[in-house]
Amino acid sequence: MNLARQQHQASVASYHSGESTYRYGCLASLEDIQKNGFDLNILRYVDRFEEEEINLAEAIDEREALNGRLSEIESKMSQSPQELGYAS
Repeated sequence: MNLARQQHQASVASYHSGESTYRYGCLASLEDIQKNGFDLNILRYVDRFEEEEINLAEAIDEREALNGRLSEIESKMSQSPQELGYAS
């Protein structure tokens, strides 16, 4: 069974059980709906996002490398078109 089908089945099961199910369904009270301005957007009630663990040291290293590359590109872009091989 593919992932989309499993997710669909989990959503349907949550609906039929009438219970909130993590990432698939929420039995919202009228009070909750009213607090949300009667907005029935699913993401107001069901958290569909998975937390991602980030290695901060790796992220900083990657950012520094990207900033270095950006500086190289910006330096090259500041050259005149003739220096870059374009005819004027």
